[in-house]
Amino acid sequence: MKARSRVLVVVGIVVACFAATVVMLNLAGRAFKRSMAASYEFKRGHIAPGTVTSFQVLRKSTNDAGAQTTGVSTVCFTIDSFSDVPNDLQTEYADAERARMAKEGPMCITARGPIGQIQMAPGNPIKIEYLLENSGVIDVSTVVIHGQELSAM
Repeated sequence: MKARSRVLVVVGIVVACFAATVVMLNLAGRAFKRSMAASYEFKRGHIAPGTVTSFQVLRKSTNDAGAQTTGVSTVCFTIDSFSDVPNDLQTEYADAERARMAKEGPMCITARGPIGQIQMAPGNPIKIEYLLENSGVIDVSTVVIHGQELSAM
C-alpha cells in the first residue's frame, strides 16, 4: 500500500511538472509570435495619406526626346493618419509625429522623379510610402503625387 501511494505521488509530481512545462511553452510561443509580428511591421513598407504644405522645384532636366521632364524638388507635407500601422503601434507613431511636427514643422524630403506634369499646391492630397524605425521614427522613401512617384534622395 505504501509503495502504491509513493508511486501515485511521483506520478502526480511528474504530471504537474509536465503541465507547467506545457503552459510555459505556450506562453513563450505567444510572446515569440508577437515579437515576430512586430518585426515584420518594421520590414514591410507602409502607406499613409498626407497633405502637401509646400512644393518647390529645385532643378529640372528634359530627356533627349523632350517628352519627359525630371528633376529634383523639395516636398513638405504632413501625415494625416497611420492607419496602415497595427493598432498597438499607431499611438506611438502618431504621438511621435505630432511631437516632431510641433518641434520641427512639416516633414520635408528632397525627391527625384518626373515633375513635368505635376501641378502641386499646398493642401493637395498625397500618398507617403515609409518604413517604421524605432521609437516612433519613420523613414520616408517615396511620395506619390497625382500618380507620379518622387523618390527620396
